[in-house]
Amino acid sequence: AVGWGLLGDKVSDSVIESLCNGPAKVVIEIVFLLHLISAFPILINPPCQFFEDILKIPSAFGPKRIFLRTLSLSILLLIALSLPNFGAMLNLIGSTTITLLNFIFPPVFFLILSQKETDTPNESTWILSKKETDTQNESTWILSKKETDTQNESTWIL
Repeated sequence: AVGWGLLGDKVSDSVIESLCNGPAKVVIEIVFLLHLISAFPILINPPCQFFEDILKIPSAFGPKRIFLRTLSLSILLLIALSLPNFGAMLNLIGSTTITLLNFIFPPVFFLILSQKETDTPNESTWILSKKETDTQNESTWILSKKETDTQNESTWIL
């Protein structure tokens, strides 16, 4: 937001490309590269282990494991090279998932986990419903919990 506020429409998909050439830009690029190099193994390891479990590849270091991880990285490289404009794809993925990750999933997961902590798991029912309002075609999502033993009802507006 700061980059767009300073440069306006001149900001490219990557704010780093919009910076003036100089030592500050070089330092930022080096730090960004170090972050990518250190974060990539952490991000790629769980999917690789998932597929290793599905394909019954032993977890010990061996040729099957090397082949699968090389194949997965080759597929990622092919996908990365075949996308002509990664910025547009990144904007699409970010704009479609940010609402779920920040607003929808946290309360839903909290409610699921809090229900698992109760002694009797079948004592309540969660209902997600959409309530239409009369003003300007707006709608509200309501997540409610109805107790089967009593008439108690808890409601969260999303």
